[in-house]
Amino acid sequence: MSRSSGKGKAAVKPSLKTQKRKDSTPANDANNAKEKRQQPSIVEGLNDTSIVQPQPWAWKVLTDAVMTNHPAVFSKDSKYFFLPSASSVKIHSTATGEVVSTLSATNPSSLHSASTSTSTAFDGHKDIITSIALNPHNPYQLYTASLDGCIKIWDYLEPRLLKTINLKNPIVRICAHEKLTDTLFVAVNIPEKDKERRHPVSHVLRVSWGQSPSHAGSMNEDDGHQKRRKREYSTLRVGKTSTVTGLGISTSGNWLVVLSGLKAHIANTSSLQSGFSKLTSTDHLTCLAFHPTEDYFATGDTRGQIRLWYSLQNPEELSFEKLGVEKKATTTLFHWHAHPVQSLSFTPNGAYLLSGGEESTMAIWQLDSGHKEFVPRLGAPIRSLTAHRSPQRGEEYLIGLMDGTLVTISAQTLKISWTSSRMKINPGALDVTDRPSALPPILTIHPQSRNIILPSSHPSTLQIYSLPSSSVITDLEVLPSNRISSLSKHIQSITPSRISHAVLSPLQGEWLATVDYREDEEFGLETGLKVWKWDENERTFVLNTRIDKPHGKLMVTTIEFNVPDEQGGLLLATGGQDGNIKTWSLKTVKATKKTEGEAFWVQRTSFGYRNEVPTKLTFSPDGSLLAVAQGMFITLWDASSNVLVRALTTMATKSISSFSFLGNAGRYIAASGADQIIVWDLVTSKVVWNLQLQDPIAHIFMLPNSDMFSVILSPQSPYNGTRILVFNPQNRTPIREWTLPFQLRQIASYSSTFPKGFSLVGITNEWSLVMFGDEVHSFNSMEEAAVGKSIKGRIEEQPMTLFEDIFGRSAFAYLKEESNRVTSQETESFRGRGAVDTRLLDGPSYLLPPIHTLYQSLMDGLLETLDEQPQKEPKTGDVDDDTNDDCTDVEMQDAEAGDEVQAIPNQLPERTIDDKELDLFVDIFAQHAITNGGPGQYVLPKAKPPQPNGYSSPVTNGILKTKNTTTNGITPTKTLLDKPSPIIVRTIPTPKVGEKRKKSLG
Repeated sequence: MSRSSGKGKAAVKPSLKTQKRKDSTPANDANNAKEKRQQPSIVEGLNDTSIVQPQPWAWKVLTDAVMTNHPAVFSKDSKYFFLPSASSVKIHSTATGEVVSTLSATNPSSLHSASTSTSTAFDGHKDIITSIALNPHNPYQLYTASLDGCIKIWDYLEPRLLKTINLKNPIVRICAHEKLTDTLFVAVNIPEKDKERRHPVSHVLRVSWGQSPSHAGSMNEDDGHQKRRKREYSTLRVGKTSTVTGLGISTSGNWLVVLSGLKAHIANTSSLQSGFSKLTSTDHLTCLAFHPTEDYFATGDTRGQIRLWYSLQNPEELSFEKLGVEKKATTTLFHWHAHPVQSLSFTPNGAYLLSGGEESTMAIWQLDSGHKEFVPRLGAPIRSLTAHRSPQRGEEYLIGLMDGTLVTISAQTLKISWTSSRMKINPGALDVTDRPSALPPILTIHPQSRNIILPSSHPSTLQIYSLPSSSVITDLEVLPSNRISSLSKHIQSITPSRISHAVLSPLQGEWLATVDYREDEEFGLETGLKVWKWDENERTFVLNTRIDKPHGKLMVTTIEFNVPDEQGGLLLATGGQDGNIKTWSLKTVKATKKTEGEAFWVQRTSFGYRNEVPTKLTFSPDGSLLAVAQGMFITLWDASSNVLVRALTTMATKSISSFSFLGNAGRYIAASGADQIIVWDLVTSKVVWNLQLQDPIAHIFMLPNSDMFSVILSPQSPYNGTRILVFNPQNRTPIREWTLPFQLRQIASYSSTFPKGFSLVGITNEWSLVMFGDEVHSFNSMEEAAVGKSIKGRIEEQPMTLFEDIFGRSAFAYLKEESNRVTSQETESFRGRGAVDTRLLDGPSYLLPPIHTLYQSLMDGLLETLDEQPQKEPKTGDVDDDTNDDCTDVEMQDAEAGDEVQAIPNQLPERTIDDKELDLFVDIFAQHAITNGGPGQYVLPKAKPPQPNGYSSPVTNGILKTKNTTTNGITPTKTLLDKPSPIIVRTIPTPKVGEKRKKSLG
């Protein structure tokens, strides 16, 4: 095999040199030199006339890796709440949590391309939004501040931008109060002239504007034109602090509080020239919350303590005469949290204080008594807390978790009302820093549903994300892990388990195989192979088989499923650092009387090649061959017998990092090294062509339903982007080239209609999930549809009544809503279903709708719906149910006897009674007729039939039936249940004269 590969290599190498000599002309050399000065060369050995011109590729961000710590801001009527997300603000419905609109910098109908990447339709923020606040004088306006140095005022009902104020310095916090008109207090980070300062410095400013935002000037003016215009806002410097962790105004509006490090800085809003009065804490302060009715505030610190500061009620404790003097005030201390307090929030009535942190538990503190209550096991550390009063369900607590999930807790029951999960990729949870050769993140597409499987917020968890609905279907915890580690410096934190590989079975995607590992100094490396099966009822993957240490004490390097054919079943192949390649098959155990049947995965074979470590393996499109990349070799094995068929090698590269079969037939194999592309023809076992690139190759993959393949290049700086080349296996000249303004860690093919186009999804170096390709415009999620959507006139749920506001909502309220919804909208859906939703009858009778509105739907649900057949009317009279059933039984018996008559449900067969049948009935009646009895016969009295419900005659369907009732001349045949007690006739012998009569034994 190696000789044939060597000939192929020798044949290709001169042809490449010949091509270089032909292209090396003075004109071409001049053009090439000019091209190199303009942009880096892409392909070595090809002149500029043979290279297609690179085109920018359309792309869009599916989710950002940035998670905000900002608590939710509710509208004045509490129907909506606002949350910043990267450079946009999402407007959520309080009733359901769904995104109803988005204040974004981009036009919803445009994509990122050459024309839209440098300009924005809405002129929104160009950097991360750090703080938002509601306009206290106009409940339909929202303030947003960003690291781009701009404050923007929005009308969120339309939505549209009203005014922009550019402070030209990154803004970290803003706050507003109804006592201060057209005024914001802002904390900005201004670079210091002293470069030796290690910590950043924040400046607190008061920003005021004189006219209403709706009458502001042009919003799209350039900087030069703005300088020529009179500045529309004024600023006043209040003071300078270290990094600001909290900024707010007291309930009365008289005091401004700024948290920074160990200090709480307090300023009087009516005399800002006096500067700050400083209160000192024992630990660094992390969060701030103001009481809704009284002038005092609460803070949390890094030790987990909560302090209530009453200095605002006692101004004598504050010293503004001597600047820089730090004072210690009397405080109330609460302590339960073992980790830093991340968020605080007072309830609307001010009786309780909510706190949360890394413990994934919300603590509820009663301020008068100090008693506490907990809502534990929320699923992730708490980032933000907001207590509000919902117009639909009363008082609720909105919790923002570290993984981006939103949870609403009812204050009455302390149970979850609803949850809203978003896609989350936590860079700190992935193996990107602690290993020198970090594995790429997991990214795979379900073949049937097109759902995306990617890492979650914890390194041992995967998430399944639905792109159309913009929601997480489920989180799969591959290996249970401790979510909270000790903060003690003397105790080493527990190393979490991580997921290195995850692959789905082809076609249906029924099976999922994962590889997890954990490194520990004491126990060494622990690995595990798990195979999961999709459960349709639970809507998640359920663990089927667990295999510990599939390749001993070494790592698993590659894993792949095959495409099952008619002869062989589904196989799973793995390769490890031990140099072995193992295949696993599904074993089925039949069910017995004592045990149930089951299916599980077992090892099938194990083999290797020259002790080379397999770096990648894949099956051919028909599943007959297993190809393995091992060093500079690609070995081909028979998938059923594991016999080595061929070994492909080349001197162009020392190690093959990636390869793929091309086309549905799999005739060609395209492989890549560090900067080389090699294409083999499996029919001739020769190299078709190879090509050296100047840029490193990041990925190579086959385009579905095509013989083409794509190469992802990661150019070196200063060009921080990605280039994508498309090749034909028979020609080394790229036929297409696209560029992207970011670099990728991992990619996967989402869809393909090549040559019309194809689309990919990828995880960028900044840990954002993006989609790019020719078909990006055809994939629109629910959140994308909400960008720039007006919510004016949107109808939400009905608010609570006065009775419900005082005494709380009834526990049967949801039953009433459900019954009303079903009777008004879904009555027709019950027809013909053969099943009834019994929840309609679970509520009390006074809450149920009138029975006549439910009767028809209940009856249609209880009774089976039969196929409609044309019915023929009987000649005379009516037929009752018993007669119809008896006739059907007679016809079925006749059919079994060989008659051609077939029984049709709900239809009487036509028949006539002849004389022979009448004579037969007469004879039967004569034989069994009741007589007075002849000599020597004694007739026992007839037993009375049971009398149901106290009636002397049997009643069926409300009709009183009499004896010998005939219909159409047919006497109904009685069933076993209707058969009366038999008449027993005993014959008593007559004694002779003079003979003694024997005693009766009975």
